[in-house]
Amino acid sequence: MATQYVLKSSTLTRPANTTAYGAGDALSTETAASTSMTISDAVQTNGGAGRITRVRLVKDDTNVTNADFTVHLFNQSDGVGVTDDNSAFTAVNYTSRAAYIADVDLATMTALTDGAQTPWLTVDIPFVCGDSKKDLFILFEVDSAYTPTSGNVFTLYLDITQYT
Repeated sequence: MATQYVLKSSTLTRPANTTAYGAGDALSTETAASTSMTISDAVQTNGGAGRITRVRLVKDDTNVTNADFTVHLFNQSDGVGVTDDNSAFTAVNYTSRAAYIADVDLATMTALTDGAQTPWLTVDIPFVCGDSKKDLFILFEVDSAYTPTSGNVFTLYLDITQYT
């Protein structure tokens, strides 16, 4: 089996408000009609397989107080109920179980001069994309009470081994 190693990323911009999150809330793109984050071309062919080996989250502000998040990974968006920003996270349920790959509890973020980041987290998450998909779909859950910066930009990085 041939392999290819790639670094993939996607960006999520949260709403332009500073409404505090509670533990277990969703961090999303909108307060209504949110969409999942997409990691495009996670594999080379529709329905292809891969393995996530490292994960890192970066954001554009230095506030790291309670900046603790869990990333939920899905192999398709069909049947996955995206939870609107700052609502109780409910996307992982009986209906979404067929699309669910795994969750990654990210380490606490560290402040930089112009942002914050988690350390690279080594993981071993095999996955197969949906039949007509090459993408992965991501949802975020807030793990602690967290007060965001308005319009925060979060970038998720995944090291992926693609199998052909």
